[in-house]
Amino acid sequence: METTCGYFGLHPWELPWDTERDNPERTRFQKQIRAHLTSLVAQQNISRFIVSVDGGAALLVAEAILEMKAQHPVTLECVIPFEELPVHWSEAERERYFSVLERCDVENMINRSFTLNCYRRCAQYLAEQCGTLLILWNEKPGDAGDAIAVAHRFGRRLILLSPIASSDKVE
Repeated sequence: METTCGYFGLHPWELPWDTERDNPERTRFQKQIRAHLTSLVAQQNISRFIVSVDGGAALLVAEAILEMKAQHPVTLECVIPFEELPVHWSEAERERYFSVLERCDVENMINRSFTLNCYRRCAQYLAEQCGTLLILWNEKPGDAGDAIAVAHRFGRRLILLSPIASSDKVE
C-alpha cells in the first residue's frame, strides 16, 4: 500500500477547462500532474497507480502514467465507476478512454450500471488500496469532496490538486 498512489478527481463537467482541446489550463494541469507523478516515483518509490477513470482529467492522468511506463517500472490499474460511463462522451474522448483501458495493466469495474454510490465506492476502493491519493478538487461539495472525507477516515496522505491554481496542498 505504501508504494501505491490513487487518483480521483472532478467529473469532466465540473472542470473550468476543456480536456479534449489544447488550452493553457489543460497544459498547466498536464505539467502539474507529470511533476507530481515523477516526484512520487522518484522520492516515494511509488510503483503502482490506481486511477478512477471517468473521463476528463482522469484520462490525462492515466495517459501520463502510461507515458511513464517507458522509463519507470510502474503499473496502472483503471477503476471504472460503471460500464456505460462513456456512452454519452464525444467520439474522441471515447477513443482515448478505450485506448487507456487497452494499455493499462488491470481494469476493475465497480458497477455494471450507474448507481448513486458508484463514485463513492471508487473512492472507498482507492482509500483501501493506496497510501497516497491525488485528488483534483474545486473546494465544492461533490464526489471529489466525498473522496477526501473517505481518505481522511483511512488516514491517507493527500495531495489536493486545484483545477485553476498552480499551488497544491499536501495533507
